[in-house]
Amino acid sequence: MLRLDDRHMRLAFLNYICAQLGEGNPGDLLSCGLDERQLAQLRELSAFNLQCLAAMPQLELAVSVNGKGLAAGLRALGLTSEAKAQEMYFLRNGASSRLMAELFKMRRKITHRRRQQWGVKLPAGNVRLPPMNTRIQIYRAWQAQPERSLRLRYYHLHQQFSQYPIAVLECVVRMLQAPP
Repeated sequence: MLRLDDRHMRLAFLNYICAQLGEGNPGDLLSCGLDERQLAQLRELSAFNLQCLAAMPQLELAVSVNGKGLAAGLRALGLTSEAKAQEMYFLRNGASSRLMAELFKMRRKITHRRRQQWGVKLPAGNVRLPPMNTRIQIYRAWQAQPERSLRLRYYHLHQQFSQYPIAVLECVVRMLQAPP
């Protein structure tokens, strides 16, 4: 249990209890140790008296945190943050609209808008491919990667060939994978 010592937090918590009572939902409050008489008294308190009650040091208020639920929430936030960081990496390093749609389900207009927001400029027209021996190196590096998600494969490929925009790497991979 985490004690609530801050007067404003205590007042917010007491307001929350009163809101639950106002909605006619005392079930959880009864199960946490309050009795019906106390709930009736709380329901009748004015805002001023509620504030006075929150300031009384003898009133102990505490909350508990579900550790498993917190861990799940933090994992979800981490995944969301990671996905946003990957999205930004791909946009800033020249991924095509086609690849952004494939990897991030991002529509072409949104891809262009985000590029503008971040000041990313891509040359117009077709990408300029590297020399043939470099294309072969790129494709071998692509094939040498263990089975991963496409995002990770392109990310790691770009880490190896960072002098090229991701759109160039994508074009080489697609071209060399295509049947003759």
